[in-house]
Amino acid sequence: MREVVFHVLVDRPGHLEARAPWPPLAIAAPSFEELQHEAREALIEHFGAAHGAYRVRLQRQPSAPISPLRSGSVPPEGGRRSVPIDTSPMLQGHVAFVTSLVGDPP
Repeated sequence: MREVVFHVLVDRPGHLEARAPWPPLAIAAPSFEELQHEAREALIEHFGAAHGAYRVRLQRQPSAPISPLRSGSVPPEGGRRSVPIDTSPMLQGHVAFVTSLVGDPP
């Protein structure tokens, strides 16, 4: 069985958009479930009776980390926020990432 992958490009509450590189198809829907239905309908329209030979897969893009400088969450000049440090490996990775962006505290 072949697979057509739709990449979700817009994922806002009440509005999702996805696009497949091959075949070149674009779909939109208000929910993830309806987006899956739209993907199948797009394949039926594109391939006709042969649509059954294709599996549909929707793939959400991984979230890009947001720099605290761009998000506006940097404390006022001279101020620092105190946050308790969790020792979980996932949080340690986030702390290392943020530290690489803003540097070590003085």
